[in-house]
Amino acid sequence: MIQYLNSQAQSIKLNVLPSIEGKSDAKNSFDLQYSTTINDDDNTIFVTAIKVEVEHLGEFQISVLFVSFFKSSKPLEKDFIDSDFAGINAPAIAYPYLRSLISTITVNSGFSPAVLPTINFVQARKDLEIK
Repeated sequence: MIQYLNSQAQSIKLNVLPSIEGKSDAKNSFDLQYSTTINDDDNTIFVTAIKVEVEHLGEFQISVLFVSFFKSSKPLEKDFIDSDFAGINAPAIAYPYLRSLISTITVNSGFSPAVLPTINFVQARKDLEIK
């Protein structure tokens, strides 16, 4: 059995960007990277780390490192990292908490809310395997 323990933002950087007027071709950007590792001190705990960078041109740029902790009822082997749970399910469980955090931070900071896209982690994992 695997249990979700908690999540925390380990790093948040928010920068105000200069206003861009008259640039209709300017686009917002979104970048996401994630990985899962087994805790060195306790091999029943694993961590999924998600790094997101979002830029709303003419408003803000935000970068967040967000980690979620999970616990297994049994010790985890190294091959667990290659499992569907580690590569698909764990990030899919953690990501909505990150989406909410970023939206809340941006709106409470006086910006338009950054609503992150939904992510299909099955497809994201396939895309990572191709690279």
